[in-house]
Amino acid sequence: MESKLGWIDLSAVALQRLRRDLEGETQGVVDEMGVLAIHAGYADRFFPGTSVLQTRPRYIFFTCWNYLMLDELDGNTAKARKELAEDWVRGQLVNANTMQRGIVGLRVERPAQPVDFIYWTALRKWGFYRGPDRAKLLSSWTANRVRRIEASEPEDENALDDSKAEFLVPPPPHYWFRPRPREALTFELTAEEADFLQKRLQSLPSCLLSGAASHARKYKAKGVALWKDDLIVEAAQELKEFDVLERARLASSLGLMIRAMYGALVEQRRNETTDRSQLSSIDDVEHYKTILRGILAHKSVPAAIRKLDLALLRQDLPRLSDEFFSLLKYVKERVDGVKRADDIDNQLLDDDTLNRFCREEERRKQRRARLPDTAFGAERRETFDEDTVSVRRINFRWNVVRTLLRDLHNGLRSET
Repeated sequence: MESKLGWIDLSAVALQRLRRDLEGETQGVVDEMGVLAIHAGYADRFFPGTSVLQTRPRYIFFTCWNYLMLDELDGNTAKARKELAEDWVRGQLVNANTMQRGIVGLRVERPAQPVDFIYWTALRKWGFYRGPDRAKLLSSWTANRVRRIEASEPEDENALDDSKAEFLVPPPPHYWFRPRPREALTFELTAEEADFLQKRLQSLPSCLLSGAASHARKYKAKGVALWKDDLIVEAAQELKEFDVLERARLASSLGLMIRAMYGALVEQRRNETTDRSQLSSIDDVEHYKTILRGILAHKSVPAAIRKLDLALLRQDLPRLSDEFFSLLKYVKERVDGVKRADDIDNQLLDDDTLNRFCREEERRKQRRARLPDTAFGAERRETFDEDTVSVRRINFRWNVVRTLLRDLHNGLRSET
């Protein structure tokens, strides 16, 4: 996604909304139906502070060290010095004689979302930072008292003072910001850093992330899905969250179905309203319908949707809008009505379903909606093809969290 962010002071609500939008764009997921509300709801509950934009957990230490030593660099503004700091980190990671998977900004000089933006929520939620928000810290740098604090220091009554910016983190390495350090900078957590990170994660309010972090030394996260990983399953059982984890699994199937139905409905509308010459450039005019057929033929998906208790889902995710919840109920009922392959057209791609999806997309996207039979809709459908919609299950940031827990495991094991 091409995006440029100005240095404006975003409210917490606006920042959260922006992060959700960025998550959707980063995953390549068309979210006209609101499926990312399920993704974000469960992911925030299970793994607070995480984002799909994150790559490796050691970046959180890099970010703290950059801010603590920002005045060591030349630059007219704090923002300019911060960018130089991030350039130094990127350069050191690239120059290391190891494979460095997950370098932010590897292909562009200035990534649209800089590292400190990506990890700022984690800094706060995991207890690495307290003080003014990121924008205010950089715009009023000289007025702030930036310092490193020790883990043993209690939070005093002036902790919310906007002139204080405190980073709870081990001290920066002695070579930080040196032009040509002898030490290679890698993503491998040192034993001290891994122990520190584990304690920070364990201090979170009870959640799957804190529970998994407690057992990260013993187990290495490797499940292909969240609910298939021994570390997560054990944490869920200990925290009495296994039923919630199971509902998230079932909800991922419902999200998959909604994405497939959306793609097939737009495809159907495009095929009906576009002239033959334009359709001739499309290799498979029933690409999404074929995917939908395949999902329904895989009995586990409709079975999971039928098993999902939407009333309990709403208890888990109370922020779901009434309109979107109504769509969930509608899709579940329609899937229940599919008994054979021929039912796809009259249960999932009929006029009533098209109108339901169309109303929800218009409510969410207004003129950017693809389904409406309008000039705006037709314009949006001109570029609709086999690559537009990524039809896959919701993974609740598991790829990010799995990497986090693996790096934590390796760092903790390095002590021995």
